[in-house]
Amino acid sequence: MPPAPLQGAKRAAAGLADVTLRRADEVKIKRERAARALVAILPPEAAGFILHAREPDPRPAAEVAEDLVDVLKQHGEASLNAAAGALGRLITFVMDECPAAAALTGVHVMRFLEKVPPSAAFNKGVTFLRDWCGVDLPARGPIMRPAAKAARAPSTRNDTDEMDLMIYIGLEVISLNHPSPFAAGHAAGWAFLARHSLRFEQSSNMCLAALVWHTAYGVTAEASLAAVVLDKNPNPAEQRPRPVWGTIDGVHDPRALRAALMEMLRGREDVRCILVDTDSPSGDPAHPATTRWLRAPLRAPSRVDASLHSLLRMPPLNFSAERAGRFHGHLAKRFEQCVAKVSPDFDDDERGDVGRFAGSAAQRAELEPTADLIAKHNLTATRLPDMYAKNAISQQQLDLAVKMLIVLRHAYARALADAALLAAPWARTGPFGRPAPALAAAPAAAPLLAILPPAPAAAAEVEDITDAPGAAPVGDT
Repeated sequence: MPPAPLQGAKRAAAGLADVTLRRADEVKIKRERAARALVAILPPEAAGFILHAREPDPRPAAEVAEDLVDVLKQHGEASLNAAAGALGRLITFVMDECPAAAALTGVHVMRFLEKVPPSAAFNKGVTFLRDWCGVDLPARGPIMRPAAKAARAPSTRNDTDEMDLMIYIGLEVISLNHPSPFAAGHAAGWAFLARHSLRFEQSSNMCLAALVWHTAYGVTAEASLAAVVLDKNPNPAEQRPRPVWGTIDGVHDPRALRAALMEMLRGREDVRCILVDTDSPSGDPAHPATTRWLRAPLRAPSRVDASLHSLLRMPPLNFSAERAGRFHGHLAKRFEQCVAKVSPDFDDDERGDVGRFAGSAAQRAELEPTADLIAKHNLTATRLPDMYAKNAISQQQLDLAVKMLIVLRHAYARALADAALLAAPWARTGPFGRPAPALAAAPAAAPLLAILPPAPAAAAEVEDITDAPGAAPVGDT
């Protein structure tokens, strides 16, 4: 069985810090491990069903098992684990309760279910065993129905809050000023996701294809073309590569994202991710033990949360642990969607394009990224590939990205003038409630950031940006 993919400090300690681990490679390894765990406990008669063999296979059992693994590892890790879990629990139960039994019967299954009421995961595993392994466990009827559960409050693991303007600006400031390149890089990465309406899951399997200068509405900005290796779709067969347009010019400072982002990605282009993992023991990029980047994406949910929560608790944001804990990997996806929904500067078609929903420009077949665009980052390309440079719809998406930058800078200027606007960031009376004046040149970044809460006195290494007269603190410490 292949070893489990290591992450963080364990990966570095194993001497794998410079060994590339793509998201696709990690998925393959986990699927194979799950398939081997299931094959190890399947009854021998399952082989004929899985391999579509009418006669017993005369080959050695080890060879047959390898063929079974090759077939089953095409399924998802979660389905394989559910099947192995269900069958493993039943086998363990029979060995403990009925040691003299020669085979698993319907009586054993029903006795097990009387002691352990079925769950949705158990039923999913049983269904997989029946449909894909030919293991039809002899139990039917109401006993297989999961018991009704009382309604529960939403789990704190869910994204209860989306990113707002204050959080976004705070990430820009951290990426520009933090002394740790790892904290600065992760701040730039999270801000990049927000500026491109990306889920965290997409960030671990995507490539930057080009960074080009683009002028629209009288403003010239550095625009970005990226490619998601697989978009999100309920039907895995319909998941396709999709283009992503945006800008990497900062709102608070045009330089805020580029330097930190490039330092994190340069030399690790073939990893194909936006947030690169570190050797931090916890995932916190500012952890004192963090010393290097790994050639692997930030993936484990606990490490993702550690990265994000650490940044939210840094100056100038200074969130409490409780408040930071309300945010998870999905928060960045909705940032620009919320901006487009509230701002009067966007029409319905543009709102659909910002979210890359069905029918949007990103879903058009002729704009699907080619294999070379999703092979690795291209951090030196300064012109668009011809399929995008010569496409009018692609140019419109770059115009839309510049418009979003202008709207963000206009809202930022309004918030600097009146920090009270951030009390309800997505209300019509908030910073995005008024149109940007003729979408003309956006205001320059202010030298002082009055909309963020004051930093603790002990955190002096980050630029003090909260001394503006009349600054109104927003958020808790």
